[in-house]
Amino acid sequence: MAEFTEEEIKSVQDAYKDIQNGPLSPTQAMVLLTRCKAANADPVAGHIVPQIRNVQGDDNQWIKRMVLVTTIDFLRLVADRTGEYSPGADTQFGAEWPAVDKSGFPGAPVWAKSFVRKFAKNTWHEYSAQAFFREYAQLKRGGGLTTMWAKMPYGMLEKCAEAKALRRGFPNELQGLYSHEEMQQADNDVDTAEPPKFFGEVPRKAAVTGEGGQGGGQQSVPPPPVKPKDAETAIADKFGANVVAVVRNPDAVAVSLPVQPEISSGVFNPPPEEAKAVKSTPIENPVVIPPLSSPPPALPTLQPKKDIAITPAQLTRLVTIQQQCKVSDAELASFLKTVKTADYPDGLTSRRQIPKNVYEIVVGYVEGKKK
Repeated sequence: MAEFTEEEIKSVQDAYKDIQNGPLSPTQAMVLLTRCKAANADPVAGHIVPQIRNVQGDDNQWIKRMVLVTTIDFLRLVADRTGEYSPGADTQFGAEWPAVDKSGFPGAPVWAKSFVRKFAKNTWHEYSAQAFFREYAQLKRGGGLTTMWAKMPYGMLEKCAEAKALRRGFPNELQGLYSHEEMQQADNDVDTAEPPKFFGEVPRKAAVTGEGGQGGGQQSVPPPPVKPKDAETAIADKFGANVVAVVRNPDAVAVSLPVQPEISSGVFNPPPEEAKAVKSTPIENPVVIPPLSSPPPALPTLQPKKDIAITPAQLTRLVTIQQQCKVSDAELASFLKTVKTADYPDGLTSRRQIPKNVYEIVVGYVEGKKK
């Protein structure tokens, strides 16, 4: 766990001191700071919101447990920052609950399966996760789905499945982070369910009013409405006599001034005239050009390019291969005599005369004579 100063831990505790079942303990504040540092998030800006929930353990004892909640967009952002994330195939949905099934949720899919792709070990891998509507749907205390789950059952369940797939593909970056839609099911059959606020607004307890009551927090008081500025007195006589001067009155409605016409008349562009055929005048006395008495001068004959000899390094390599293959100088000289080029029409007489374009042929001959 990363080391943080007491001031940083204290600032996080102060920011979330009024959340339900709070405040945060120093350990919980340090966990939040660690997760925010790993996700490059602001711990007090609402990127990741802590929630303290009363959870019944296996021994039937109620304990307080912190859950870190965020949005599906932020989970995607953290995965995308790794440079190894890509959206997978389209989300798959199961069949809808039949209307005759009173224990189900008619109109909602039974399950959703999302896919996420990750680039690892020089190849793309696809991770999937499945979420079931019965496990994640948020219910009212009196029964029935809440507004968003009843209005957008496919979209809400898809976010839950995608969040699971993102954590499966990127556990190092997203461990312990849950989307808001995943945690809404934890508020089923709860009298007061406080929705988390993200990106700039810290969730607060509702103030308790009444005689002798102790407020768990302070409600934010909206600022007083801003009065409109007094209209400036203006005379618009140059726009016509129908324009009324705007008097200095807070309740007056400003009269919009008429707009003068500024439409250009344009430039007249007549259609082009039809082109007429022009007849050429016949030549009465054409000039006859006599043939040349002598043929034109012949073009200069191009000289063949000179052969480019091999480099010293290639020569050294050839000698080494000749020694390894145990080919004598006489055998090689006999073969070089048969290699005829533009510069040496009678054949080569030494290894230094070997052109680059036949070097590999000579090497192949030497390797083929290996003894």
